[in-house]
Amino acid sequence: MFNILSVYFLFLIESSPLIGDTILMVIAHKGFNDKEYRIPKGLFQKLGATVITASSKEGVAEGMYEMKVEPDMLVKEVEEVERFSGIIFVGGIGCKEYWEDKWVHTLVKKGVKSEKVKVIGAICLAPIILVKAGVLKWKDATCWVTPETKHIFNQEKVRFKKNRVVVSGKIITANGPIAAKEFAEKIVEMLKKKKGSKNIKMKGGEVTIDGIINVRIEEIKLKEEEVEVKVVIKNITQTQIRSMELTCILYDELEAPVGIATYSVIKSNNPLEKGEQREFTYNIETQDPTKVKEVRFKIKRYFQPK
Repeated sequence: MFNILSVYFLFLIESSPLIGDTILMVIAHKGFNDKEYRIPKGLFQKLGATVITASSKEGVAEGMYEMKVEPDMLVKEVEEVERFSGIIFVGGIGCKEYWEDKWVHTLVKKGVKSEKVKVIGAICLAPIILVKAGVLKWKDATCWVTPETKHIFNQEKVRFKKNRVVVSGKIITANGPIAAKEFAEKIVEMLKKKKGSKNIKMKGGEVTIDGIINVRIEEIKLKEEEVEVKVVIKNITQTQIRSMELTCILYDELEAPVGIATYSVIKSNNPLEKGEQREFTYNIETQDPTKVKEVRFKIKRYFQPK
């Protein structure tokens, strides 16, 4: 017979899948849509991205609903698109100033061609910028519907779709402020897919269990549909540990389990000697790695009765 000791402990983690990404958001100097700027920018920054705002003129840019923004740079100062993971054009009546802007059209074309730029986005009236740049010909897209925008779509041979958000390759278009959240989430989804694995931050990365073993998380990586957890265990007793099972469980912010994996980390034919440490990696399948907020472990140590 065996006696079983089960111990739970956890590590809190903060998902930051866009750390290292820089996203350019282009707004009109007067008349950009506040919601179409505020919601995507907020989400990008929350997930760790750096957001650079560009406009056509120096000084404070004004939104349609009294929002004021100090741009970081002028649109005409953007020459090297490779520094950006995404280029996003914010809508609003003011974005018409870019419809015929050749510099902006060149910027769009460079972004579409660049492997460094993972996504080009435009919302509301801003998709017309992409249409006029010629990057949506014979492709699906959407925008804010007016007789003028429908005519331009037809004239430039772009297939209009009634969906709130439309994806065509690396280009994402949306039809207005009501789609701002969905638009932002789709951009994030595309950036995460293109990005591959990404480290996430931990609060607390080491714990000692019942004076028996020390468990340390070395690294956590987000992948497309799994979380990779690299763990180091160390025997802190004065004798060898002959058998131990370690279960890793992922939890979301509602404390619901979203992934689990169990390893027999110590086996009788390969005991863990006193002071010895051992490294191993869990690859745990989960539908959306960015929703993981906790990593918990369950230890089962088997004792031979005396």
